[in-house]
Amino acid sequence: SGVVTITISDLNGNPLPAGSTVELKTTNGELLLGNSFKIPNTASVVEYDVIVVPSEGDGAQGYLNAIVTTPFGHETVSSNSVTIIDAD
Repeated sequence: SGVVTITISDLNGNPLPAGSTVELKTTNGELLLGNSFKIPNTASVVEYDVIVVPSEGDGAQGYLNAIVTTPFGHETVSSNSVTIIDAD
């Protein structure tokens, strides 16, 4: 398993609106400790640690997708490549 730290902000590096939801998905492996959370009422950018456990036979590359939905219903998807070392 490995830990990936993601930073949740808008394009200008500002915090998202309080109550925005973040849903995380991976194309390789499994996410531990939950895959969704709400942005708190804060003046700071939110960082979130994700534990990824590799799945046997899925290959070494995968994507970690973050789907962010604001309280106003605006949805944004961010996808980043991550290297996964599969379990043997």
